[in-house]
Amino acid sequence: RDEREKIFSCTTGSPAILSAPVVIVACANTNEWIEAKSTFQGRVDAGRMTQDEFDEAVKELDRLCGSSPQGAREFALRNTMMALTALMLVAQGEGLATGPMGGFDEARIKETFGLPAEWAVAAVCALGYPAEEFDRTLRKPLGDIVHWDRHGGARAAEK
Repeated sequence: RDEREKIFSCTTGSPAILSAPVVIVACANTNEWIEAKSTFQGRVDAGRMTQDEFDEAVKELDRLCGSSPQGAREFALRNTMMALTALMLVAQGEGLATGPMGGFDEARIKETFGLPAEWAVAAVCALGYPAEEFDRTLRKPLGDIVHWDRHGGARAAEK
């Protein structure tokens, strides 16, 4: 409970943080792009990537991340969010409720939990079995957030 109260104090105050049995603070290593090179080398060694593909991937990583701390941060945050999304989908498939939150003070979380400078906080997510069914109609309509073919585009059936 003490750790959850610490997380709660670093967020906009979702009560789920205090009641959920599990609260995940999804963190991203901003040096991940450097480690990705060895992952790519493993793909070459396994025959799943050619040496030319490896060279191109490393060149792009260096371009996107090597000269830009912001680029390295974005790369790490994207990968962490994809992993958290996969975890949430699997959890929901098993009957768990997930409550991802973007309303948090990253600097306070890092200070409170002693995270190294090269780590970024991607999200906070409550996880547990729901006590009751919740009203999903409170969310934005899908058409407000999904665009087809271009920004503002609607599905053919909606036109």
